[in-house]
Amino acid sequence: MWKEIIIALITLAGTLGGALIVNKKSTALFTYRLERLEEYTDKHDELVERTVELEKHSAILDEQMSSAKSKIDRLDEIVR
Repeated sequence: MWKEIIIALITLAGTLGGALIVNKKSTALFTYRLERLEEYTDKHDELVERTVELEKHSAILDEQMSSAKSKIDRLDEIVR
């Protein structure tokens, strides 16, 4: 009887030890992947912010070009 109990306890210890090791590795992998995802998200957010700034700058340049074209057209009319 004692022999079976000792074998059961050794089996329990092995099973718990294996489960803890697998859980620790799984948690480490999850943490690593989450950190990579956060880095990717940060880069994406920076890109979106830069794109918004470029679109604002582009709109200003379009307005300035339109204004310059209007002035050139008026000068052409005066010269003719």
